[in-house]
Amino acid sequence: MAERPSTVLLDPSSFSYVVGIDIGSQACCFTVLTPQKQVVIKPREMTNAASGFEQLQARLAGLQVAPAQIVVGMEATSRYGENLFHFLQQQGYHL
Repeated sequence: MAERPSTVLLDPSSFSYVVGIDIGSQACCFTVLTPQKQVVIKPREMTNAASGFEQLQARLAGLQVAPAQIVVGMEATSRYGENLFHFLQQQGYHL
């Protein structure tokens, strides 16, 4: 029997930013908002490769908060976002 993934409810007061990422096979698009839905970083495209992941990491580091204070939501078709998921997970972001 397959184990059900646990659901973690995040208290909006526990994080400073929300990142939304749309995943594609070659490119991704991300944007950063406050929990009050104010745009902090307008939608930007990045490659779905290590260089794009580093670009995203640099932008998020510029927010000057710990990764634990940033929640990331990813929309993906197929498994194109798997490498990015693991990269962000290793950095300590909530996914």
